[in-house]
Amino acid sequence: EVASITYYNEESGFCVFDFEAGGELTCVVGEFADISEGEGLVLHGSFVHHPTYGMQFKAVACEHSMPSSASAILKYLSSGAIRGVGPVLARRMVERFGSETLNIIESEPGKLTEVRGITPAKAEKIAEEFQRIYGIRSVMLYLSQFSIEPGAAIKIWKRWGMGAPEIIGENPYVLCCEEIGLPFQEADRIAMQLELDAESPQRLTAGVEHVLRENLLAGHTCLPRERLAGVAAQLL
Repeated sequence: EVASITYYNEESGFCVFDFEAGGELTCVVGEFADISEGEGLVLHGSFVHHPTYGMQFKAVACEHSMPSSASAILKYLSSGAIRGVGPVLARRMVERFGSETLNIIESEPGKLTEVRGITPAKAEKIAEEFQRIYGIRSVMLYLSQFSIEPGAAIKIWKRWGMGAPEIIGENPYVLCCEEIGLPFQEADRIAMQLELDAESPQRLTAGVEHVLRENLLAGHTCLPRERLAGVAAQLL
């Protein structure tokens, strides 16, 4: 369980937090799309020794599980995990619904109006924010099957949001764009996993663009058509 968050960078997703497992606290560092105190995680990675901060667990992937006990839910909601819900409102919600609080938010948000301070409009906003959080996690779960690094996955979420799985499923080579910066070979590996046609226009276009991009980075301003075609053909 996430005990307390020391640092979180919204741009990069880099996070430092204390993690409670087996009754012991461990300092964890890594890149996460979103994280909140009180939620349960299964972390994958290894222990490293930092010269200043000592032993840390460097996470390279994680699996989220929503808090289930009333106390963990209270901690989760009080941490500001859901925008619009602070410590006071969180306590009222948990006092009213107990361990069913998150299920109510997800499935029956109309019942939230039974809590003092929650109007129908506010209940709707809370439910929307909760669905957004789950949306992030569903996208991250989809991307994890391709072994995409957390930092790149965060960029993908920010670029395409909930539409990312559909966009990548149709054309994984969009990941080679400047904003995401995935190498052509990595996008090609994902395309193979998706069993896309090796002679598809998307792949051929991405291959040509990759050759042009490599030459641009080498300092060239143009490339003869015949040479471009030859190198791209060899790559593809």
